[in-house]
Amino acid sequence: MTAEHTDPRQDVHDASTDDRLQGILVQVAGDRSLTPDLDVRAALTDRLSDQGIDVDAAELDRLVSALPGQPGEEPGPFLTDGATPADDAN
Repeated sequence: MTAEHTDPRQDVHDASTDDRLQGILVQVAGDRSLTPDLDVRAALTDRLSDQGIDVDAAELDRLVSALPGQPGEEPGPFLTDGATPADDAN
């Protein structure tokens, strides 16, 4: 016999496409910092596809060029809305 889960279910909030895109970009930037020879375009394409986010070639080029840092460097913040870390503190 298995135990029955009786705690209330936590609310689940679907992330917007922009939020999912933000997360993917942060993940790929992190991957690049750990794997200097990473094929960033392929990694980004795979992650976007996994999330069902379709982008054309021009948008993919823009996203690849917008990734922070260089291969082997620690990823910096990637803020798509123009905010700064100081804005987040307020």
